[in-house]
Amino acid sequence: MDIISRSYKTQLVMRRKNLDNLPDINIPAGFTIRDFLDGDEGAWNAMVGDMCKEGFDQAIRNHRFFKPERVKMICYNGSPVSSTIAWGDEGGDETLGMVHMVATNLYFRGKGLGFCAVTAALRQMKAEGKTAAYLTTDDWRLPAIKIYLKLGFEPDLTQEGHTERWENLYKILNKTTGMTKPGYEI
Repeated sequence: MDIISRSYKTQLVMRRKNLDNLPDINIPAGFTIRDFLDGDEGAWNAMVGDMCKEGFDQAIRNHRFFKPERVKMICYNGSPVSSTIAWGDEGGDETLGMVHMVATNLYFRGKGLGFCAVTAALRQMKAEGKTAAYLTTDDWRLPAIKIYLKLGFEPDLTQEGHTERWENLYKILNKTTGMTKPGYEI
């Protein structure tokens, strides 16, 4: 099956076993990266759209994990156009960070901003003493999955049906980009 479904009941989980050897953040020319500032809420809400109906204040600012330095904003002409969050682990593991709410404005996609934002979030986690990271994603988010794989995240195959979903994803990624899982036969 080479069709990507949007109807799965569970999100895919990916893990990065350590936060060693993180890449440099090579932000494209004309962009800057910074931490969240008061006033960024509207831009963040616009970037995430339907992904977070509650809005920034309810979903992020009022959460126990919120700190401005954990919300990484990539800006163009001073306005945020891409973001991600270095979140904590809801299960209480203080050594584990979660990459949360990766989003880029539609007009700025394909410029490597997501890679930079996620790298900044991983660097923030490491600075806070985290030693590993995870994230959740959906099968149809192929550009994001490519970023996560390039950054060393690996599929967590502990949930029922996820092995088959990942096999399908690797087939699609190989056809579109030549990307393969080490040892994966097509």
